[in-house]
Amino acid sequence: MKCRLQQSSCGCTLQQDPPSVTVQADMPKDYETAFTICHRNHKELARGTGGAGGQYAVSLDIGCPDGFHPLGIWHSHPKGQAIPSDADESEMRKLGLENLCISVPQTGELRCYRVTRK
Repeated sequence: MKCRLQQSSCGCTLQQDPPSVTVQADMPKDYETAFTICHRNHKELARGTGGAGGQYAVSLDIGCPDGFHPLGIWHSHPKGQAIPSDADESEMRKLGLENLCISVPQTGELRCYRVTRK
């Protein structure tokens, strides 16, 4: 799957020229998973550290391969919609990351957002 940033009703804003990231299509359907989206010079993307959680939350230590830097986070919403929750937006702001991609395993829906600082 390719992720392109889209506008949502969550107060996130559209990114005009977004990066793409590939996500596995066979992700778990009963608990949240996540990984760090990393970049090198805003040209090359790589998958960083991953994490897993429960039905409604995931824990992730932000980490990237050598020479790469965090660009954002991808995570799943197995029991919800591909829309950032208040907690998602809050955590992204705390981490200083703007790009958030969310997948719903049951439907295959994948959306990415730019979370703006308040």
